[in-house]
Amino acid sequence: ATLMRILPRYHTHAKRHPHSLINRIVGAHELSLYGQRVRVMVVESCFQASREVHERYDLKGSWVGRGGKMLKSRGDVLKD
Repeated sequence: ATLMRILPRYHTHAKRHPHSLINRIVGAHELSLYGQRVRVMVVESCFQASREVHERYDLKGSWVGRGGKMLKSRGDVLKD
């Protein structure tokens, strides 16, 4: 409900300010998983493509096996 309420102003702002650091919403989804409703928003990265990324994290939600070990090689994705 809140997203639908702010969406018109958000869209206007994004059009008027194409270089804004506010993340652009590229998708909004509602899923049913294990009897629970889960809402997910997909947004563009706010990081400049010209800058090198030193660490990446996998931030997706999960109820199973969230333990992970730190990986040291460059470009590895780390768990949240």
